[in-house]
Amino acid sequence: MTMYLIYGESFRLIEEEIQKIIKNETNSVTIDLMDSNIEDVLTEATYVSMFEEFKFIIVKNALLFTSSKEKEEDVQKILNYMENPVPSTTIIFTTYEKIDNRKKVTKAFEKKYKIINVGGLSKMDLIAKGRELIFKNKYKIENETLEYITESCQNNYDLIYNEIQKLFLYYETPSTIRLEDVKEIISKSIVDNNFKFVSFRRFI
Repeated sequence: MTMYLIYGESFRLIEEEIQKIIKNETNSVTIDLMDSNIEDVLTEATYVSMFEEFKFIIVKNALLFTSSKEKEEDVQKILNYMENPVPSTTIIFTTYEKIDNRKKVTKAFEKKYKIINVGGLSKMDLIAKGRELIFKNKYKIENETLEYITESCQNNYDLIYNEIQKLFLYYETPSTIRLEDVKEIISKSIVDNNFKFVSFRRFI
């Protein structure tokens, strides 16, 4: 298997990228480096179950690839593992922080493995993703209504996703999402909601 490094400010976009990699595999383990350390990750990576052919490890808050200062011994451990990874294990590192391309560990990772940046979506990209989500759930929506949702959510995909989920609950069954309903349902205090969501995301 291989390793990935996914970074960006959006929780939803990172999760979507993870699902693209994992697909329908069920043998996955999540480790948060805010609560654990790189040794825990590598121990899990080298553990091979006789009942499962492949394993995925999702590593959250992988700050060792950012400007954050990490223990040199931890950096060396992951560098050593990168030279000889376990073939049946895929490790997916994720971080909400911008990666530091100047760091030795980031440079080494980029040479052998895939780095995915899920940030920097344009307004048109966000509208397209919102439309995809709505159509996937068999709802219909006019462009004007979708633009209103996007702008009201300050071009923040996590907020767009959440507000669309609210609309699904409001209508209960697939139908056409109307602008007048959206104006009533979309949170009046989007700034406050944004703050709450970012605070919540830190603990996910």
